[in-house]
Amino acid sequence: MVSICRELLTDPIVEDYAYQATPPPADAHLIEVAYNPGVMDPVAQSARAAMADWGFPAEAVRTLKKYWFDAGWK
Repeated sequence: MVSICRELLTDPIVEDYAYQATPPPADAHLIEVAYNPGVMDPVAQSARAAMADWGFPAEAVRTLKKYWFDAGWK
């Protein structure tokens, strides 16, 4: 699983991942990929600006990608 995370789903220069296997009965595999701190995230910047315009200022906003694999995948 680690090799898939490192070699397929992330760009190690600008992204990092977190992997979690859920216990049965769901028995799913979750991978979250996000930009490393300090890497520009224009979608997050736009969302933060829009939230502030609407009166909901946020201290921080980050975007991420989530990958779910079901129990049949190993």
